[in-house]
Amino acid sequence: MASLHFAKIALTIKATLPREALQQHFPASIDALGEQLAQQALEYVNEHSMGYFPALEYFQEQGGIDDYLLDAAAQISLLTVTMTKQEVSRVLQPLFSSVRIGTVQSLAYTMPAVRPSQPQAEKLLAEHYLPDKVKFEAFVSLVQKKSPEAGIESAAKQIALRWLDELFSEVEVTSARLLGE
Repeated sequence: MASLHFAKIALTIKATLPREALQQHFPASIDALGEQLAQQALEYVNEHSMGYFPALEYFQEQGGIDDYLLDAAAQISLLTVTMTKQEVSRVLQPLFSSVRIGTVQSLAYTMPAVRPSQPQAEKLLAEHYLPDKVKFEAFVSLVQKKSPEAGIESAAKQIALRWLDELFSEVEVTSARLLGE
């Protein structure tokens, strides 16, 4: 009688939710929110002669961006994180023997990879501060009749990409690693 083996794999994924999915929950333009956040951040950075753009958390603590804009970004980020957890679980559950969503982080709250001196800095910053992008971990298991072979991580990555591509406007698996049996 053949024994079953469970391959446990951790996937780290970056994804962008479709704006239409988020926009239906908010009366104001989500794109306009990113633009207004970037405009006020740019003014603050120029006024304080900073050589970088801080993460949104900096402005929550130090001021420089209107509270109502920061509140709107927080609400949209929360919705983005919640939708990601629910929808990724729903989509991946039938494909793997187990699925657990780990940490989900809104990328709007990470340090922007944009510098004030860059061409189109304000446009790039608006895209960064737009709270429609997330990074998360999905811990999945595959059941096999034999011990996991080399490439099982790649197989899990391809399965996840194929099915999550329909859920997100952009999706990238940045790492896939075997955690063991």
